[in-house]
Amino acid sequence: LFSEVYLSAKSDKFDFHPPMIIDRHQESSPMVGLLSIFKTLETEKVFILSVDAPMVTETVIEKLVETFEAGSADVVVAETSAGIHPLCGLYRTTTYPEIQAHYQKGEHRLKRLLEKVQTVCCFFEDEKLLSNLNHPEEYREALQQTT
Repeated sequence: LFSEVYLSAKSDKFDFHPPMIIDRHQESSPMVGLLSIFKTLETEKVFILSVDAPMVTETVIEKLVETFEAGSADVVVAETSAGIHPLCGLYRTTTYPEIQAHYQKGEHRLKRLLEKVQTVCCFFEDEKLLSNLNHPEEYREALQQTT
């Protein structure tokens, strides 16, 4: 789906080797990750997917990309009945100044950022596709439910 894939993290602590983007700030937050990503990559848009959302399918990504490319929104993110998923979507790098302004004010919540930029949400019925899985046992359980 994408010609390049990067991993954004605080440090290079993984034993697999996609190109790494190391966070440039002390704090740990998705906002800091976005700042580092946009500062590093020279591109007009970036697809963001949290590593703790392993059930996101190619179909979900394709719908997000199609919606993004069909419009002029700054950001297109996934949404389920559980809410907005700001770490599953596409961001135009023109949002960088707004991200930087939020960071400088100490605001690290991506949902607040999405309120300030033109955001479109793509609704998905199946909440399991966007499940946040933080532990190996959660992942194993999710895999069993899909088979």
